[in-house]
Amino acid sequence: MNEYNQIISELQSSNYKPFYLIQGDEPYYIDKIADFAEENLLTEDERAFNLHVLYGDTANVLNVIDLAKSYPMGSEKTVVIVREGQSMSQLKKIENLEPLLKYLDQPQSTSVVIFCYKYGKINGNTKFVKTLKKQKAVFEFKKLYDNQVPAWIEGELRNRGFKVSPKAAALIAENVGSDLSRIYSEIEKLAIVVPKGGEISAAVIEKNIGISKDYNNFELVKALGKKNHKLVFSILKYQKSNPNKNPTELTIGLIYSFFSKLLLVHAATDKSPANLARELGVNPYFVDEYLQAARLYPANRLSFAFSFLREGDMKIKGASNPSANKHDILIETLFKIMNL
Repeated sequence: MNEYNQIISELQSSNYKPFYLIQGDEPYYIDKIADFAEENLLTEDERAFNLHVLYGDTANVLNVIDLAKSYPMGSEKTVVIVREGQSMSQLKKIENLEPLLKYLDQPQSTSVVIFCYKYGKINGNTKFVKTLKKQKAVFEFKKLYDNQVPAWIEGELRNRGFKVSPKAAALIAENVGSDLSRIYSEIEKLAIVVPKGGEISAAVIEKNIGISKDYNNFELVKALGKKNHKLVFSILKYQKSNPNKNPTELTIGLIYSFFSKLLLVHAATDKSPANLARELGVNPYFVDEYLQAARLYPANRLSFAFSFLREGDMKIKGASNPSANKHDILIETLFKIMNL
């Protein structure tokens, strides 16, 4: 996020760099920067002659350089945006970067090139990348870890002027996943129906994103941590009736992650909320739930829980009986765990 703000700030000022390499596994910010540059660096009249948007599957290095060297017409600058640069087959050979390296020796002062390379990065050992790094013009956007996504959602919603609880943010993350572009689309829906300054509650999420506020994996794991048999099996029954929305593979993976965090709770010498939040990678709001679960699942019993989960995971994947109902296997697995 800091890198994103830095680039936007530079592009808005007269201190922008002549060439930006924006790359990484997280495409959300890369696309957002390209969109900003396309929509804001030139006026509508200036774009006709001074904005050049290329795509990696049809462009080549020489195209980029020729356009970057062109002088602006009726504008102070020329803007060249290369989208989907990872599709440019030339970049698979290091020698094809030489013309770009040569251009960097004497870049056109009135041009700004934004080269977008998604789902990976250009070899950092090449002279081209090393030169850009010296100019502080290489920015890499990495995918967030799953446990970082709820905080990102909270921040995004609060920046827009909404109120949101950690629980509501976790509910979105758990059901939508870690794809920031998809999450952003869902946030856009919520921003339309909730007045600015309003609260994004579980009920609002359920109504507008189609997530059950009561019968989702978030509530399942919470009920499992409390050994609330009735609620666990009510949620499992609901999920069994909606198998396409509740894949068992995802559910058992989340449960495995939950018990892995309980191991960390037992191993921690400092069990203060602040320290446990850091160790577990969760919002402090949820620490009490983990402490309560740790009391119900002693450290010397967790090995059995992991054994049941591994066995259940193999059965769900069809290791012994491919025709067995996956949700029935999950129900059996959680029954064993709660009776430890």
